[in-house]
Amino acid sequence: MVRAGELGYRALAVTDHDNLCGAMCFAQLAASLEVKGIIGAEITLEDDFHLTLLAEDRKGYSNLSRLITAAHASGERNDPQLSQDLLSAHSEGLIALSGCTR
Repeated sequence: MVRAGELGYRALAVTDHDNLCGAMCFAQLAASLEVKGIIGAEITLEDDFHLTLLAEDRKGYSNLSRLITAAHASGERNDPQLSQDLLSAHSEGLIALSGCTR
């Protein structure tokens, strides 16, 4: 992240897999370097496909948190899975990226 600031990057994203464990540390470091920190996560869907979601605002971060919690509540302990219905219901403020090979 320090190098990104040195290179003049205005924004940088972090995407954890099925969690937001690195989000707080990342956001604090980004703010200290005056780089816009974008929080996201790669979510595992019920069909074992993955979808990367980025929060574009506070509502998006809230929805991302809700989706991750729901995925962990519906799957087995180490196998979170999110239903498409929940994704549709909590999509406000989120940007979806495709590209996972699965």
